[in-house]
Amino acid sequence: MLPEILFSILLTLVSGPASSGLTGVVYRRVVTSAVDHKATTRAAHWFWLKLAHGAQTLRHGCYTKEYYLSS
Repeated sequence: MLPEILFSILLTLVSGPASSGLTGVVYRRVVTSAVDHKATTRAAHWFWLKLAHGAQTLRHGCYTKEYYLSS
């Protein structure tokens, strides 16, 4: 959140009020892509976490079956 605020202030200082329409479009695109990247990163992290948990559960299930079969 802080980088977006700093970027907004920087854009306002550099562009000035004359080109605020174009600056607003550029700012929205940059912030939207940053938010999309964060959401994508969270989704990928969640996916790999669930995949690892599933593999661990499967491995545990296989060990349990082998234990029951061998005893």
